[in-house]
Amino acid sequence: MADFFLIQTDPGYAGEVARAVASLRGVINVSVTSGPYDVVAEVTGAAEQQERIRAEVRRARGLSRLCVCRGSDRQPASI
Repeated sequence: MADFFLIQTDPGYAGEVARAVASLRGVINVSVTSGPYDVVAEVTGAAEQQERIRAEVRRARGLSRLCVCRGSDRQPASI
């Protein structure tokens, strides 16, 4: 199961933070968004990698706030 990182950035840093997060091992997908969070990242749910990934994300230049949401039940989408 994957976790989700909801990230707020300082003004003008969303792209830079998204690129930094996307470069980390264990990150599945990253999107720059609008609304209360500037960047949303899907991250491996492997517990042994979570602390390392969070620490690396917190060092990203322009990061304002990080909220981690644990994924628990993935449902397949039909298109």
